[in-house]
Amino acid sequence: MNYLFAFKKIIIMQKYRILVKKLSIVGVFLTIFCCHSFAQEVQVGGNIGFDVTNDVLMIDIAPMIGNSPFTNARVSISPFFSHIRSLTRSGTSISRTGLRAAAQYTIISGLFVHAEYEFAFVYANKEYQGVFHSLPLGAGFEYAISPNTVAYAALLYDVLFKESNYNRQTPFQYRVGVRYTL
Repeated sequence: MNYLFAFKKIIIMQKYRILVKKLSIVGVFLTIFCCHSFAQEVQVGGNIGFDVTNDVLMIDIAPMIGNSPFTNARVSISPFFSHIRSLTRSGTSISRTGLRAAAQYTIISGLFVHAEYEFAFVYANKEYQGVFHSLPLGAGFEYAISPNTVAYAALLYDVLFKESNYNRQTPFQYRVGVRYTL
């Protein structure tokens, strides 16, 4: 009976991986289409997220492609990978991979609000735990470091956060990144 359950679990994981690949490809093509057809500017870059809570470190890496379809507005697609591990003791290691779709709006020069939807495949000690959804909302500050390059930092709060899942230790996320306009 356990073999049948494990086999079904493997089949489901393969279907989710195929879905992520398809969504990533579709997202990139949609972003490129929007950039080519409607955008004022195409943007590439990425960010690094981090958090330390209760001696647990979380690091998040996410490349990004996006555009500005309207003045002061940005949309982007971002695949990501994050890793969560205890700093003081050996124990559970959690890995997350998934996709984000985000929107930002600049309120005043240098200050923006941010909203995104994220889904992640979560593994604890290399065992599949399921798909988790997040809805981080927040604000950030950006600073032009050259005519086409912006550095930014953001503080986000996941409104779908639940302490009972493996997705995160805290609802807060801190991100820093760089965005380059082509």
